[in-house]
Amino acid sequence: MYFEHNGITVITKANWLDAGLTEGQYKKDSMKGLLKIVLARRNNLSCIDFDSLMPNRKSAIQAKFGIPTIKRKEIQPIYRVEVDQQARAFYETFKKQNGTILTDDQVNEYTFKASVLNGVRDGWQRQNLQLAESGGRIKKEKLWKANFKWYCQKCSEYGVRHRKHVRSFEREFKAFLDDGYMSILHGALGNDFSRKVSKSTEHLLLALWRKADKPFIEQVHADYLDFVNGNKEFYDKKSGVCFLPEDFQYKGRPLDLSVGTVWNYLKDVLNNTAVYADRNGNFDYNTKMRPKHNRHTGKYSLSKVSMDDRTLSRKSVRGWVNSYMAVDVVSGYWFRPAYIVGRPTADTVVEAFRNMFCELNEFGLPSPAELEVEHFLMKNFSWLNDVFSHVRFCNSPTEKRAEHAIKALKYGASKKAGHSRGRWYAKHEAYRVVRNKVDEVFSRFGKRFGQVIPAGKEESKNFMHTTAAMIIKANAPENVDVSKLLRSALGEDGMPSLRRIYKVIRKIA
Repeated sequence: MYFEHNGITVITKANWLDAGLTEGQYKKDSMKGLLKIVLARRNNLSCIDFDSLMPNRKSAIQAKFGIPTIKRKEIQPIYRVEVDQQARAFYETFKKQNGTILTDDQVNEYTFKASVLNGVRDGWQRQNLQLAESGGRIKKEKLWKANFKWYCQKCSEYGVRHRKHVRSFEREFKAFLDDGYMSILHGALGNDFSRKVSKSTEHLLLALWRKADKPFIEQVHADYLDFVNGNKEFYDKKSGVCFLPEDFQYKGRPLDLSVGTVWNYLKDVLNNTAVYADRNGNFDYNTKMRPKHNRHTGKYSLSKVSMDDRTLSRKSVRGWVNSYMAVDVVSGYWFRPAYIVGRPTADTVVEAFRNMFCELNEFGLPSPAELEVEHFLMKNFSWLNDVFSHVRFCNSPTEKRAEHAIKALKYGASKKAGHSRGRWYAKHEAYRVVRNKVDEVFSRFGKRFGQVIPAGKEESKNFMHTTAAMIIKANAPENVDVSKLLRSALGEDGMPSLRRIYKVIRKIA
């Protein structure tokens, strides 16, 4: 005969004996924990949990009394959530380490989280009371899982982030019982796990490091300690306002920072970049810290085209001759330049664009993806974004990739042809121009250089021939006459092209 006791299917000891099981089996199973006695009574009326029996014991009882029809009741939540107004008052008056208060969203989130955990605590207590009154027991593992399920459900209803695992929920709940509302606060908001150096202290360290005498980090550390302890005064040079040490203290006492901590904040990538120009000047900043010093070359041709002007190494009676050119960054290929006496204009740029697109059309190549140009010549070209996917206006002249190609042309083919004009401030002596004290402009070179000569075209032709010879040598079979193949790849204008080079190599391959 089966009975129900607090939602549990039970049998009596008399039913045990009626099913053919012995007194010895009952005592042995009870001693080994193989059966659970939910209610101890005399005269063989003790109640035994049927689900706790071994399979062979269940079979003997089912053979006598049949299969039980009483279903075991699941653990039902004894759970209520009420918004904790004390928690709301606590979080509304809470101040972080830097003296600021929590936002309204943070107050609501922490208040609802505390209310849910309060509900878990009260529900747990009521569950234990009911179990004590009924004389039953539930394994703690099942209780934790049941409470975790209720906790996740209520957190979702209130829009609060909850733990993902029952073990982390157990740690959070126990911390809430021990520390109360403070345990819910995030570590960066002012409890024991908050950052040691606040934003205001970090800005103070950067200000001390910006001083004109370029102090060492050890000196910055010493100045900081003197200031927060009241031994030194600092003020704003523009407004004249003195800084107060109390504004940089935590809970009324100065933070004792180590030299290593100061070093970590001052040498942070963002902080070091922000202060570098103040400590070392704008020249060093532009030559060392600009993003252009850390970039890499692309992988595909025509992914980026850079345009720039170049002054040729000969001067006419009307002024210096300039050429405006476009270069493919990855392959290093120069498109046909546009020439002008004097500084390049918008018409010169349009002519350079026309030459570039004519060559691309001749080669059957698509339009470049990105264009890199300078702002003062291209600012009025509204159609650039319609032609190119990306258009980048450089902040400084030295950022353009065309500068690298100009250097390769200038100190490569041009220098070999004797047409290179160096710079007096170049680091390597081979790049520096020869300087002599003279009275006349052309006394060193003679009158024959007082006229315009086509130096730019000759240099470009020589450079193109050299590049074509390198391409043929790298792709043609061994023991091939490179000069003969180069002559075969020349067009009517005496310039090689990639398409003709490709056809010539295919014929001999």
